[in-house]
Amino acid sequence: MPRTHPPFSYSLIADDWLSGMLERSSFRLQSDETNPHDLSHPLEPTDIRKLQAPAFVYAKADCKDTNLITNLSALDFQLIETSLLFDATSLTHIECQGPELRFATPSDENRCCEIAEQSFLYSRFHSDQQIPRNLANGIKREWTRNYFAGKRGTHMVVTEDQKQVAGFLLLIMKGGELTIDLIGVSENSRRKGIAQRMIGFAAQNIAGWRTYIVGTQASNIASVRLYESLGFRLRAASYTFHWHTESLFMT
Repeated sequence: MPRTHPPFSYSLIADDWLSGMLERSSFRLQSDETNPHDLSHPLEPTDIRKLQAPAFVYAKADCKDTNLITNLSALDFQLIETSLLFDATSLTHIECQGPELRFATPSDENRCCEIAEQSFLYSRFHSDQQIPRNLANGIKREWTRNYFAGKRGTHMVVTEDQKQVAGFLLLIMKGGELTIDLIGVSENSRRKGIAQRMIGFAAQNIAGWRTYIVGTQASNIASVRLYESLGFRLRAASYTFHWHTESLFMT
């Protein structure tokens, strides 16, 4: 006799910002097994397919959570990326002195947004074949703009190259954890150690952090090597899944 399983119970948490960017209802799927205290309305598996088109849903699963991964696959979610999370407790060895390093000011907004729009290849939005490249670029641009609007992040470091902002580092400080939320370097200024110096500058000039955290995609080998070379060590791994009612190329 085949084994039976209880219905997969989950919540759909509205993501209003992403809904605006994608111009369709967007949600984060939260399994009650992953976080039983963060539920809104438990749903049956068939309910996600009843979402009014167009709609988009994303979910994250720890690589060890085979039950959640199996359930997401049964709901026709597509695996988009494998994410690696690194942490460090001391980065005092990084050389990061110089007038080209500073905290961002409001006048840096347009340049940082321009860099963000041109800097990313491996994000989950860029890896999703249902999302046009220009839209994925726009998400990163507006993500960066949210810092200047006071909607995301607590600190931003910038660096200048030939008297022009050449890179930025967006950070979130919370509960003793300093997290790299986004980092971008202009194409002409790459391979000059800019990312390394910005990371070190933040470590030495933001008080109160105990753990420095950064995530990247397993496919982004250059970033993985950078973080390991600075002393970050692997902490966790997870999968990101996406589900669409229809491709964004159709809109």
